[in-house]
Amino acid sequence: MNKITLSITSLIILYFLFSQNHIYTFFISHSGSGSFFSDWEFIVQGLECKSNLQKCDFSYGGIFLLLPYTNEFNFFYYKIIPILFIILFVFYVVQIIDLKKPKYIFLTLLLIFNPSTLLALERANTDILFFIILLTICYSRIYFLNFILINFSFLAKYYPITFFVNYFIEKKDRSNIKSLSLVFLSILLCSVFVYLDQDGLKGLIGKPGETYFRIGAGWEYYFSIKAIPRVIRYIFDYNYIFVLFVWYSFFIFLIIKIYKYFEKLKIFKNLSLDRIEDKIFILGINTLFLCFILFSNWYYREIYLIASLPLLIRLKDEEKLNQINYIFTFIVLRYFFLFIYSYVLLQGTHHYIDGQRIFYNSFLFLATIKGAIDFILMSILSSFLVFYNLKIIKKIKFRNLIKMKF
Repeated sequence: MNKITLSITSLIILYFLFSQNHIYTFFISHSGSGSFFSDWEFIVQGLECKSNLQKCDFSYGGIFLLLPYTNEFNFFYYKIIPILFIILFVFYVVQIIDLKKPKYIFLTLLLIFNPSTLLALERANTDILFFIILLTICYSRIYFLNFILINFSFLAKYYPITFFVNYFIEKKDRSNIKSLSLVFLSILLCSVFVYLDQDGLKGLIGKPGETYFRIGAGWEYYFSIKAIPRVIRYIFDYNYIFVLFVWYSFFIFLIIKIYKYFEKLKIFKNLSLDRIEDKIFILGINTLFLCFILFSNWYYREIYLIASLPLLIRLKDEEKLNQINYIFTFIVLRYFFLFIYSYVLLQGTHHYIDGQRIFYNSFLFLATIKGAIDFILMSILSSFLVFYNLKIIKKIKFRNLIKMKF
Protein backbone atom coordinates (compact mmCIF):
# COMPACT_ATOMS: atom_id res chain seq x y z
CA MET A 1 0.00 0.00 0.00
CA ASN A 2 1.49 3.38 -0.97
CA LYS A 3 1.40 6.49 1.22
CA ILE A 4 -1.34 8.31 -0.71
CA THR A 5 -3.66 5.30 -0.55
CA LEU A 6 -3.05 4.83 3.18
CA SER A 7 -3.62 8.53 3.87
CA ILE A 8 -6.91 8.62 1.97
CA THR A 9 -8.06 5.37 3.58
CA SER A 10 -7.27 6.76 7.03
CA LEU A 11 -9.20 9.96 6.30
CA ILE A 12 -12.22 7.98 5.10
CA ILE A 13 -12.19 5.92 8.31
CA LEU A 14 -11.89 9.11 10.37
CA TYR A 15 -14.86 10.63 8.53
CA PHE A 16 -16.90 7.51 9.30
CA LEU A 17 -15.96 7.59 13.00
CA PHE A 18 -16.80 11.28 13.31
CA SER A 19 -19.97 11.32 11.22
CA GLN A 20 -21.48 8.30 12.99
CA ASN A 21 -20.29 9.40 16.45
CA HIS A 22 -18.50 6.07 16.84
CA ILE A 23 -15.51 8.00 18.13
CA TYR A 24 -17.51 8.58 21.33
CA THR A 25 -18.86 5.05 21.52
CA PHE A 26 -15.55 3.21 21.31
CA PHE A 27 -12.65 5.62 21.92
CA ILE A 28 -13.20 8.86 23.86
CA SER A 29 -15.83 10.71 25.86
CA HIS A 30 -17.65 13.89 24.83
CA SER A 31 -15.76 17.09 25.55
CA GLY A 32 -18.86 18.75 26.96
CA SER A 33 -19.15 21.43 24.29
CA GLY A 34 -21.69 19.45 22.30
CA SER A 35 -19.69 19.72 19.06
CA PHE A 36 -16.47 18.62 17.46
CA PHE A 37 -13.28 20.72 17.55
CA SER A 38 -14.02 22.32 20.92
CA ASP A 39 -10.42 23.39 21.65
CA TRP A 40 -10.06 25.18 18.33
CA GLU A 41 -13.55 26.61 18.80
CA PHE A 42 -12.29 28.39 21.90
CA ILE A 43 -9.67 30.20 19.82
CA VAL A 44 -12.26 31.29 17.28
CA GLN A 45 -14.47 32.54 20.09
CA GLY A 46 -11.51 34.61 21.26
CA LEU A 47 -11.29 36.15 17.78
CA GLU A 48 -15.02 36.90 17.89
CA CYS A 49 -14.68 38.46 21.33
CA LYS A 50 -11.79 40.65 20.21
CA SER A 51 -13.68 41.79 17.07
CA ASN A 52 -16.53 42.95 19.35
CA LEU A 53 -14.02 44.91 21.48
CA GLN A 54 -14.96 42.96 24.60
CA LYS A 55 -12.85 41.83 27.57
CA CYS A 56 -11.95 38.26 26.69
CA ASP A 57 -10.91 35.27 28.80
CA PHE A 58 -8.29 33.73 26.50
CA SER A 59 -5.85 31.08 27.71
CA TYR A 60 -3.63 31.01 24.63
CA GLY A 61 -0.94 33.38 23.43
CA GLY A 62 -2.16 36.63 21.94
CA ILE A 63 -0.54 35.78 18.61
CA PHE A 64 -3.71 33.85 17.74
CA LEU A 65 -5.77 37.02 18.15
CA LEU A 66 -3.86 38.67 15.30
CA LEU A 67 -5.59 36.38 12.82
CA PRO A 68 -8.01 38.29 10.56
CA TYR A 69 -11.66 37.85 11.51
CA THR A 70 -15.13 38.84 10.38
CA ASN A 71 -18.43 37.00 10.80
CA GLU A 72 -18.12 35.79 7.21
CA PHE A 73 -15.04 33.79 8.25
CA ASN A 74 -16.96 31.68 10.79
CA PHE A 75 -17.50 28.62 8.61
CA PHE A 76 -13.88 28.72 7.46
CA TYR A 77 -12.52 29.00 11.01
CA TYR A 78 -14.95 26.64 12.75
CA LYS A 79 -15.07 23.87 10.13
CA ILE A 80 -12.49 24.17 7.35
CA ILE A 81 -9.40 24.95 9.43
CA PRO A 82 -9.81 21.98 11.86
CA ILE A 83 -10.44 19.63 8.94
CA LEU A 84 -7.29 20.92 7.23
CA PHE A 85 -5.36 20.26 10.44
CA ILE A 86 -6.59 16.67 10.47
CA ILE A 87 -5.77 16.12 6.79
CA LEU A 88 -2.25 17.54 7.16
CA PHE A 89 -1.68 15.57 10.33
CA VAL A 90 -2.66 12.28 8.70
CA PHE A 91 -0.55 12.90 5.59
CA TYR A 92 2.44 13.87 7.72
CA VAL A 93 2.21 10.80 9.97
CA VAL A 94 2.00 8.54 6.93
CA GLN A 95 4.90 10.42 5.33
CA ILE A 96 7.36 9.98 8.20
CA ILE A 97 6.80 6.23 8.66
CA ASP A 98 8.60 3.82 6.35
CA LEU A 99 5.90 1.60 4.82
CA LYS A 100 8.17 -0.99 3.19
CA LYS A 101 7.01 -3.66 5.63
CA PRO A 102 3.33 -4.53 6.26
CA LYS A 103 3.81 -4.24 10.03
CA TYR A 104 4.67 -0.57 9.62
CA ILE A 105 1.40 0.01 7.78
CA PHE A 106 -0.38 -1.41 10.81
CA LEU A 107 1.79 0.75 13.08
CA THR A 108 0.81 3.88 11.13
CA LEU A 109 -2.87 3.07 11.57
CA LEU A 110 -2.21 2.53 15.27
CA LEU A 111 -0.56 5.96 15.54
CA ILE A 112 -3.58 7.64 13.96
CA PHE A 113 -6.43 5.68 15.53
CA ASN A 114 -5.32 5.23 19.13
CA PRO A 115 -7.49 7.02 21.73
CA SER A 116 -4.99 9.75 22.67
CA THR A 117 -4.53 10.83 19.04
CA LEU A 118 -8.27 10.65 18.37
CA LEU A 119 -8.91 12.88 21.37
CA ALA A 120 -6.55 15.50 19.91
CA LEU A 121 -8.22 15.23 16.50
CA GLU A 122 -11.75 15.38 17.89
CA ARG A 123 -10.97 18.53 19.81
CA ALA A 124 -8.74 20.00 17.08
CA ASN A 125 -6.27 20.71 19.84
CA THR A 126 -3.41 23.11 19.15
CA ASP A 127 -0.91 20.28 19.64
CA ILE A 128 -2.07 19.03 16.24
CA LEU A 129 -1.02 22.39 14.80
CA PHE A 130 2.32 22.35 16.64
CA PHE A 131 3.02 18.80 15.49
CA ILE A 132 2.40 19.87 11.88
CA ILE A 133 4.70 22.87 12.39
CA LEU A 134 7.35 20.64 13.97
CA LEU A 135 7.46 18.37 10.93
CA THR A 136 7.28 21.30 8.53
CA ILE A 137 10.38 22.95 9.97
CA CYS A 138 12.21 19.60 9.94
CA TYR A 139 11.56 19.12 6.22
CA SER A 140 11.60 22.75 5.08
CA ARG A 141 14.67 24.43 3.64
CA ILE A 142 12.93 27.79 3.53
CA TYR A 143 14.65 29.09 6.62
CA PHE A 144 12.70 32.33 6.86
CA LEU A 145 9.47 30.30 6.96
CA ASN A 146 10.97 28.14 9.69
CA PHE A 147 11.87 31.26 11.67
CA ILE A 148 8.28 32.53 11.47
CA LEU A 149 6.78 29.16 12.44
CA ILE A 150 9.13 28.69 15.39
CA ASN A 151 8.35 32.10 16.84
CA PHE A 152 4.62 31.72 16.19
CA SER A 153 4.60 28.39 18.06
CA PHE A 154 6.36 29.84 21.08
CA LEU A 155 4.08 32.89 21.23
CA ALA A 156 1.01 30.67 20.87
CA LYS A 157 1.73 28.36 23.80
CA TYR A 158 5.27 28.93 25.22
CA TYR A 159 6.33 25.27 25.64
CA PRO A 160 7.30 25.02 21.93
CA ILE A 161 10.38 26.98 23.03
CA THR A 162 11.97 23.58 22.35
CA PHE A 163 11.64 24.39 18.63
CA PHE A 164 14.46 26.92 19.09
CA VAL A 165 16.83 23.93 19.02
CA ASN A 166 16.10 23.73 15.31
CA TYR A 167 18.39 26.71 14.69
CA PHE A 168 21.36 24.47 15.55
CA ILE A 169 20.34 21.45 13.46
CA GLU A 170 18.38 22.68 10.43
CA LYS A 171 21.46 23.55 8.35
CA LYS A 172 24.63 21.51 8.57
CA ASP A 173 27.07 24.25 7.54
CA ARG A 174 25.48 27.08 9.54
CA SER A 175 28.02 28.75 11.79
CA ASN A 176 27.63 28.79 15.52
CA ILE A 177 27.44 32.59 15.50
CA LYS A 178 24.51 32.53 13.05
CA SER A 179 22.66 29.91 15.09
CA LEU A 180 23.10 31.83 18.33
CA SER A 181 22.11 35.05 16.57
CA LEU A 182 18.86 33.47 15.41
CA VAL A 183 18.12 32.31 18.95
CA PHE A 184 18.86 35.78 20.30
CA LEU A 185 16.72 37.42 17.61
CA SER A 186 13.82 35.06 18.36
CA ILE A 187 14.05 35.75 22.08
CA LEU A 188 14.20 39.49 21.45
CA LEU A 189 11.22 39.58 19.07
CA CYS A 190 9.13 37.28 21.25
CA SER A 191 9.97 39.29 24.38
CA VAL A 192 8.85 42.49 22.69
CA PHE A 193 5.60 40.87 21.58
CA VAL A 194 4.91 39.42 25.04
CA TYR A 195 5.64 42.78 26.67
CA LEU A 196 3.18 44.53 24.36
CA ASP A 197 0.62 41.75 24.74
CA GLN A 198 0.02 42.01 28.48
CA ASP A 199 -3.56 40.67 28.30
CA GLY A 200 -2.43 37.64 26.37
CA LEU A 201 0.38 37.01 28.85
CA LYS A 202 -1.99 37.21 31.80
CA GLY A 203 -4.46 34.89 30.08
CA LEU A 204 -1.79 32.33 29.28
CA ILE A 205 -0.02 32.34 32.65
CA GLY A 206 -3.04 33.16 34.78
CA LYS A 207 -3.65 35.15 37.93
CA PRO A 208 -1.56 34.67 41.09
CA GLY A 209 -2.76 31.60 42.94
CA GLU A 210 -4.53 30.11 39.96
CA THR A 211 -1.85 29.99 37.30
CA TYR A 212 -2.27 28.42 33.93
CA PHE A 213 0.60 26.07 34.69
CA ARG A 214 -1.31 24.55 37.59
CA ILE A 215 -4.38 23.89 35.53
CA GLY A 216 -4.22 20.53 33.84
CA ALA A 217 -5.96 17.37 32.86
CA GLY A 218 -8.29 15.46 35.11
CA TRP A 219 -7.26 12.05 36.39
CA GLU A 220 -8.78 10.28 33.42
CA TYR A 221 -6.71 11.89 30.67
CA TYR A 222 -3.36 12.30 32.35
CA PHE A 223 0.15 12.27 30.90
CA SER A 224 2.73 13.57 33.35
CA ILE A 225 5.53 12.58 35.67
CA LYS A 226 3.10 13.62 38.42
CA ALA A 227 0.71 10.72 37.70
CA ILE A 228 2.14 8.22 40.20
CA PRO A 229 2.65 10.81 42.98
CA ARG A 230 -0.97 11.83 42.48
CA VAL A 231 -2.15 8.25 43.05
CA ILE A 232 0.14 7.84 46.06
CA ARG A 233 -1.21 11.03 47.62
CA TYR A 234 -4.81 9.90 47.00
CA ILE A 235 -4.37 6.39 48.44
CA PHE A 236 -1.88 6.96 51.28
CA ASP A 237 -2.29 10.70 51.91
CA TYR A 238 1.50 11.24 51.89
CA ASN A 239 3.02 14.69 51.52
CA TYR A 240 2.68 15.45 47.81
CA ILE A 241 5.77 17.70 47.55
CA PHE A 242 7.99 15.08 49.19
CA VAL A 243 6.68 12.33 46.91
CA LEU A 244 7.26 14.56 43.87
CA PHE A 245 10.84 15.24 44.96
CA VAL A 246 11.56 11.53 45.34
CA TRP A 247 9.90 10.73 42.02
CA TYR A 248 11.77 13.44 40.10
CA SER A 249 15.04 12.28 41.65
CA PHE A 250 14.35 8.69 40.63
CA PHE A 251 13.50 9.89 37.11
CA ILE A 252 16.86 11.66 36.75
CA PHE A 253 18.68 8.63 38.21
CA LEU A 254 16.96 6.26 35.78
CA ILE A 255 17.74 8.45 32.75
CA ILE A 256 21.43 8.54 33.65
CA LYS A 257 21.55 4.77 34.21
CA ILE A 258 19.84 4.03 30.89
CA TYR A 259 22.06 6.53 29.06
CA LYS A 260 25.23 4.87 30.40
CA TYR A 261 23.85 1.43 29.53
CA PHE A 262 23.00 2.44 25.95
CA GLU A 263 26.34 4.19 25.58
CA LYS A 264 28.13 1.00 26.64
CA LEU A 265 26.18 -0.93 24.00
CA LYS A 266 27.12 1.75 21.42
CA ILE A 267 23.46 2.30 20.53
CA PHE A 268 24.19 5.97 19.95
CA LYS A 269 27.03 5.48 17.46
CA ASN A 270 24.83 5.98 14.38
CA LEU A 271 22.82 8.90 15.69
CA SER A 272 23.31 12.22 13.94
CA LEU A 273 22.16 15.83 14.03
CA ASP A 274 21.78 15.90 10.26
CA ARG A 275 19.40 13.09 9.28
CA ILE A 276 15.69 13.81 9.12
CA GLU A 277 14.66 11.06 11.56
CA ASP A 278 17.06 12.45 14.17
CA LYS A 279 15.79 16.00 13.71
CA ILE A 280 12.18 14.91 14.15
CA PHE A 281 13.16 12.97 17.28
CA ILE A 282 15.11 15.91 18.76
CA LEU A 283 12.31 18.44 18.36
CA GLY A 284 9.42 16.11 19.13
CA ILE A 285 10.82 14.33 22.16
CA ASN A 286 12.38 17.48 23.64
CA THR A 287 8.88 18.98 23.50
CA LEU A 288 7.33 15.85 25.00
CA PHE A 289 9.98 15.75 27.75
CA LEU A 290 9.44 19.41 28.70
CA CYS A 291 5.67 18.93 28.92
CA PHE A 292 6.02 15.63 30.80
CA ILE A 293 8.18 17.03 33.60
CA LEU A 294 6.50 20.43 33.99
CA PHE A 295 2.78 20.18 33.25
CA SER A 296 -0.27 18.12 34.12
CA ASN A 297 -0.92 17.31 30.48
CA TRP A 298 -3.99 15.97 28.78
CA TYR A 299 -2.87 12.73 27.18
CA TYR A 300 -3.45 14.00 23.65
CA ARG A 301 -0.01 15.60 24.09
CA GLU A 302 1.30 12.08 23.57
CA ILE A 303 1.09 12.73 19.84
CA TYR A 304 4.68 14.00 20.11
CA LEU A 305 5.60 10.40 20.90
CA ILE A 306 5.02 9.72 17.20
CA ALA A 307 8.20 11.74 16.55
CA SER A 308 10.27 8.92 18.08
CA LEU A 309 9.10 6.23 15.65
CA PRO A 310 10.95 7.20 12.44
CA LEU A 311 14.28 7.03 14.28
CA LEU A 312 13.45 3.82 16.13
CA ILE A 313 12.33 2.16 12.89
CA ARG A 314 15.59 3.17 11.20
CA LEU A 315 17.68 1.87 14.09
CA LYS A 316 15.58 -1.28 14.33
CA ASP A 317 16.10 -2.11 10.64
CA GLU A 318 19.74 -1.02 10.41
CA GLU A 319 21.28 -1.97 13.74
CA LYS A 320 19.44 -5.22 14.49
CA LEU A 321 19.87 -4.64 18.23
CA ASN A 322 17.56 -6.42 20.65
CA GLN A 323 17.34 -3.33 22.86
CA ILE A 324 15.87 -1.25 20.02
CA ASN A 325 13.39 -4.03 19.28
CA TYR A 326 12.37 -4.03 22.94
CA ILE A 327 11.79 -0.26 22.93
CA PHE A 328 9.82 -0.47 19.70
CA THR A 329 7.69 -3.35 21.02
CA PHE A 330 7.16 -1.53 24.31
CA ILE A 331 5.75 1.51 22.48
CA VAL A 332 3.45 -0.63 20.33
CA LEU A 333 2.14 -2.53 23.38
CA ARG A 334 1.60 0.78 25.13
CA TYR A 335 -0.67 1.91 22.28
CA PHE A 336 -2.68 -1.31 22.68
CA PHE A 337 -2.95 -0.65 26.40
CA LEU A 338 -4.50 2.76 25.64
CA PHE A 339 -7.50 1.00 24.10
CA ILE A 340 -8.08 -0.94 27.33
CA TYR A 341 -7.52 2.20 29.37
CA SER A 342 -9.93 4.19 27.19
CA TYR A 343 -12.61 1.50 27.52
CA VAL A 344 -12.41 1.76 31.32
CA LEU A 345 -12.70 5.56 31.11
CA LEU A 346 -15.88 5.25 29.07
CA GLN A 347 -17.42 2.96 31.71
CA GLY A 348 -16.86 5.53 34.45
CA THR A 349 -13.98 6.16 36.83
CA HIS A 350 -15.56 7.38 40.05
CA HIS A 351 -18.67 7.91 42.12
CA TYR A 352 -19.63 10.32 44.90
CA ILE A 353 -20.20 9.67 48.59
CA ASP A 354 -21.43 12.64 50.62
CA GLY A 355 -20.29 14.94 47.84
CA GLN A 356 -16.77 13.53 47.82
CA ARG A 357 -15.35 11.99 44.64
CA ILE A 358 -14.29 8.37 45.14
CA PHE A 359 -12.33 6.63 42.38
CA TYR A 360 -12.97 3.00 41.53
CA ASN A 361 -10.14 0.63 42.38
CA SER A 362 -10.11 -0.68 38.80
CA PHE A 363 -9.42 2.82 37.51
CA LEU A 364 -6.73 3.54 40.12
CA PHE A 365 -5.03 0.27 39.16
CA LEU A 366 -4.99 1.12 35.44
CA ALA A 367 -4.03 4.75 36.11
CA THR A 368 -1.05 3.47 38.12
CA ILE A 369 -0.04 1.14 35.30
CA LYS A 370 -0.30 3.95 32.75
CA GLY A 371 1.70 6.30 34.96
CA ALA A 372 4.42 3.67 35.38
CA ILE A 373 4.52 2.89 31.65
CA ASP A 374 4.79 6.59 30.78
CA PHE A 375 7.53 7.04 33.39
CA ILE A 376 9.61 4.15 32.00
CA LEU A 377 9.10 5.15 28.37
CA MET A 378 10.05 8.78 28.98
CA SER A 379 13.15 7.64 30.90
CA ILE A 380 14.23 5.58 27.90
CA LEU A 381 13.56 8.27 25.30
CA SER A 382 15.14 10.94 27.51
CA SER A 383 18.40 8.97 27.51
CA PHE A 384 18.53 9.58 23.75
CA LEU A 385 17.89 13.26 24.41
CA VAL A 386 20.89 13.35 26.75
CA PHE A 387 23.06 12.18 23.87
CA TYR A 388 21.55 14.59 21.32
CA ASN A 389 21.54 17.64 23.58
CA LEU A 390 25.09 17.01 24.77
CA LYS A 391 26.13 16.68 21.15
CA ILE A 392 24.56 20.06 20.35
CA ILE A 393 26.26 21.68 23.35
CA LYS A 394 29.63 20.15 22.42
CA LYS A 395 29.17 21.36 18.87
CA ILE A 396 28.67 24.92 20.09
CA LYS A 397 31.66 24.77 22.45
CA PHE A 398 33.90 23.19 19.84
CA ARG A 399 33.16 25.86 17.29
CA ASN A 400 33.75 28.55 19.88
CA LEU A 401 37.17 27.06 20.60
CA ILE A 402 38.00 27.03 16.89
CA LYS A 403 37.05 30.70 16.57
CA MET A 404 39.06 31.65 19.63
CA LYS A 405 42.09 29.75 18.33
CA PHE A 406 42.13 31.50 14.98
